[in-house]
Amino acid sequence: MFRHLDRIDPWLKRMDPAGPHERPQERSTLSRDNKEMHPYQLSQAAWHALSHAVDHLHCLRTVLKDAHVMHMYAPYSLARAALENASAAVWLLAPDDRAERVRRRLRFAALDIKGGEAVRELLGAPEGRKPAEARTEQLREIARRRGVDPKTAVRRLTYGEIVEAAGDTMPGGRVPFVLTWKMCSAIAHGDSWATINVVSQEEIPGAPSGLAHLKITADPKTLFFAVSMTAAGWRLYDDRSRRIRTQRDVTLSVGTVQTQRTARGSRSPPPRPTARGWSAVRSVASCAGRRQPGHQLPCFGPVLGHGLGSACILAG
Repeated sequence: MFRHLDRIDPWLKRMDPAGPHERPQERSTLSRDNKEMHPYQLSQAAWHALSHAVDHLHCLRTVLKDAHVMHMYAPYSLARAALENASAAVWLLAPDDRAERVRRRLRFAALDIKGGEAVRELLGAPEGRKPAEARTEQLREIARRRGVDPKTAVRRLTYGEIVEAAGDTMPGGRVPFVLTWKMCSAIAHGDSWATINVVSQEEIPGAPSGLAHLKITADPKTLFFAVSMTAAGWRLYDDRSRRIRTQRDVTLSVGTVQTQRTARGSRSPPPRPTARGWSAVRSVASCAGRRQPGHQLPCFGPVLGHGLGSACILAG
């Protein structure tokens, strides 16, 4: 159990306010997404969800490992919050299609606007500088500019839908994640069926006939799914934050190397690469042009002699 919870340490360092402020690299998928969805940045929403997930897992580890306290029901509420927020990050970042990422980010913003408006009405507070309907219309306008159906961009969203879709991206499928989420939610609500079927029980002798005295403790196995979903969210965030290598990058890289060689004192133009060398450059450029997310793209090092030199692999 603690082995899973100790995975949060590098995530806590990333969230440290005293640490470096992370931003998606320029010309990365997330950087472009942020520009196309401004002011509803995708990277901010995903980071916000992941920070909530990690904070709840940190609290859970503090109680279980540091304080050595195993409560009956409270761990399930913490695990539920972690799983919901990690699922939200995965749900936002997972689609390869930018239009779908736009749609999901706008739906997530609409859900937030609706929640805030419900609290305002409950308190009888006056509307802010920009009423909820005006903010919702702004979401529709962003959708129109990005070729997304404005009706689907503000369609009702639930965490049930989020957890199911995020679970579909995991190796084991949605069932264990949705089941864990439902069990944790039921215990948070005090449902009897969950108390009987989910928590660990030990019968204590001496109960009257027809009754049972039970010692109840939380079952830590459910924590695994919250941690694994959080890890998936961070992986997606990092993948989407890396700069994408393009055909122009490859061309500039080769051109820069040749210019540097000339500047070092070569009085004559550098020798032309062989036919084999140019074929390799064209092959790399072709791969860059049709590159798919997650694929690896070779980037070649210095030009040596008449051919291409050492190669490295850049994760896309």
